[in-house]
Amino acid sequence: MKELYIYPAVFTFEEEGTIGIHFPDLKDVKGSGKNIEEALEKAKNSLESHLYDLGAEGKMFPKASSIKNMSLEEKQQFIMVPASINSNLKKRDTRAVKKTLTIPKWLNDEAIKNELNFSSLLKDALMKELGL
Repeated sequence: MKELYIYPAVFTFEEEGTIGIHFPDLKDVKGSGKNIEEALEKAKNSLESHLYDLGAEGKMFPKASSIKNMSLEEKQQFIMVPASINSNLKKRDTRAVKKTLTIPKWLNDEAIKNELNFSSLLKDALMKELGL
């Protein structure tokens, strides 16, 4: 299995400002975004999830079509969307990993007194810091 797959997506720029997304080679993969950045992110995530699911079911990935053989309607644009299967596999690996950390005693005491969940707080903080 390759690390990177690239499929053409059709972005349709709607009157109300949203961007509709569909993949000519993957009929079930659709979405929309409020702007080009959000639409591209959603297209990438949807493509990676779809390919992951196909692989998990033991199905072959469809061959990506050449945009030379496709036509567009008014207000549409082709965007080539890359998908990393390994990236999606990592995101779906939810096994717990034990970590040891050091914090001041007074902070530990306050956190325990307030019944805070250290694992949840650390996970949330790491995801926020990494922009995930």
